Amino acid sequence: MRADIKPNDGYNLIRWVKNENVTRYLNESSHVAGEIESLLEGAPPHLLTYYFNQYGQFYLVCDEQNRSIGFVKLRCQTGKCYEIVFAIGEECLWGQGMGKRALRRALHIVFFEKRAEMAIAKVYHKNARSIHTVSSCGMRRTKANDVLAEYAISMEEYLRRRA
Repeated sequence: MRADIKPNDGYNLIRWVKNENVTRYLNESSHVAGEIESLLEGAPPHLLTYYFNQYGQFYLVCDEQNRSIGFVKLRCQTGKCYEIVFAIGEECLWGQGMGKRALRRALHIVFFEKRAEMAIAKVYHKNARSIHTVSSCGMRRTKANDVLAEYAISMEEYLRRRA
């Protein structure tokens, strides 16, 4: 994952948020593509990282050639808890473990860099891939409503899994 955002990454993000298969299980506004386009047209490239990090930390998931293939957002919740939002935008890479790799890295950042006590991810019940990903990374279902389930892992649980 990388934190610096370049114009090409912004254009990838626009393509991903315009893809209904990618956004089906995300809570992104339908206007986000236009907002990113406006940002790319109006902001100096060296400030893109700043803009993308205004509402939580934003990382790009990258392939071996450092090309962006998805993203991770970390949102500080109340107390020492972070919500992790992750998506692989390149459909051709779905099912290849990229989401799991990104979530593992995000958990590392949350617990070792942010010193959080808890990490959560909210997943739509119909999103079988993400349910598998969060479960395989040790997150357990803690809450649910008709649409979403919340999965969580504490720092203690995370450290036990790593031992």
